[in-house]
Amino acid sequence: MNFESIISISLGLIGIITGLIFFLLSIRKKEFTYIIETENLITNDIAQYSGLEFFYNKNKVRNLSFGKVLIMNTGKEPITKKDLTTINPIALKFSENAKILYSSLIFQSSVSNQWKLFTQEGKNELYFQFDYLDYKQGVVIIFVYEADPNSKIT
Repeated sequence: MNFESIISISLGLIGIITGLIFFLLSIRKKEFTYIIETENLITNDIAQYSGLEFFYNKNKVRNLSFGKVLIMNTGKEPITKKDLTTINPIALKFSENAKILYSSLIFQSSVSNQWKLFTQEGKNELYFQFDYLDYKQGVVIIFVYEADPNSKIT
């Protein structure tokens, strides 16, 4: 093989690899990402040993937890409310014995996204609604709930 052939093959491979990289970077997809963090603030054990009683809105609580969720569009294609099912809307689902005491939207990257939070009577779920989410737009929501410290949120 001569020198010109080696250069031609090398340049061809570099062109193919560069084209593949740019193709992969240009793929537009819808990708909904969320991160949930929770922290137990009060457990029944603490109150039992210290003789303290804790109240939230004049109601006694035994196990109080605080949570934060980040919801974001990490795909390059906008997500609209038409993309989500109305039969099964996006929600945080708490364990059966949990009680949602408070929720609030503390940050949104764009007010025009029109985020709304709500709960339904008799359900342990915190629902989210929005008009659309562009690439890298999102929201941070906090919530306070009463539940067993080992309960799961999905």
